[in-house]
Amino acid sequence: MNGYALASAFRTLRESWRFTSIEADLYYELVGIANERGWPAGFQYSNQLICATIGISEKSLIAARNRLKQAGLLDFVSGQKRAPTSYTLRQKGLPQVSKKGGKSASVSDSESDSPLYKELKQKENELQIKLQEERKAADAARFESEKKMTALLAENELLKAKPIEVSTPLVAAPPPLKASRGGKQLMADTPFADYATFAAAWEAAAAANPATYADFAGVNLPHYHAALLDWSSANGEKKADWLATIRGSVRRDADEGRLRKAGVITQQSNPQQHAVNRPSYSNAGNAAAARLQTPTPDASSANAWGLPAYTPPASAATLPGGN
Repeated sequence: MNGYALASAFRTLRESWRFTSIEADLYYELVGIANERGWPAGFQYSNQLICATIGISEKSLIAARNRLKQAGLLDFVSGQKRAPTSYTLRQKGLPQVSKKGGKSASVSDSESDSPLYKELKQKENELQIKLQEERKAADAARFESEKKMTALLAENELLKAKPIEVSTPLVAAPPPLKASRGGKQLMADTPFADYATFAAAWEAAAAANPATYADFAGVNLPHYHAALLDWSSANGEKKADWLATIRGSVRRDADEGRLRKAGVITQQSNPQQHAVNRPSYSNAGNAAAARLQTPTPDASSANAWGLPAYTPPASAATLPGGN
């Protein structure tokens, strides 16, 4: 059995059977497989691989091989379950291709040079090259897959061996609050309008300058904060450094013997009343008007609470200007 004899017989039958191009491709493919495997009596080949090689559907494959079997070119046994189909190429009973003189044909040098033989050999070579490329591609893909799997396993082992470290995120400490500078503002327009912010800035400044703030220990900060806040808003007074302004107000009260201490109830503990008694007036007429508007507490009521009698200020005091 040889491929040239089978191909020649196929061409002889083609005149009467009118084989389609799919049937011809299938037959040439099976002849090429048999030649590649050394012309065994039979061989197995999967439907999927044949369909992928010659580019047909399985339905077309089944129809083509049935017709080739009817023509006596081959025999086959369909695969069961996962077993591939078994093929047997038939040469006995096929029309014999003879040369002049009636002798059976054999693959001679002249026949090997025929266009048909060259076509068959070309198909065989193309099939072998294609199969080799597919095997190389499959081997390369398998190698890459195994390489990635090995890397993942190694990384997993490293993660298992490495102790888990729980890091505490570093939170930057907020910058210390400073007195508002760079322009005069109403106290209500600065962060010091909030007492908590003002108290934090006061404590930060006292910690940074203990000698400067030593005289202010025990001062009633809520009182002075509220008094200066009301005074600034009521009179439109703007300062560049409200901490300095409040320190000046505290010093003034200390010099006049009216310093407000924390936890001590005084006659003028109301911040609004203190703010009214401490504004800055432009002339004596305004000062007199301010004294007329300032209510005088009931002395008997003050004495009833054990508080000292109220003594109006001799003259209107001007709050320290600060910076």
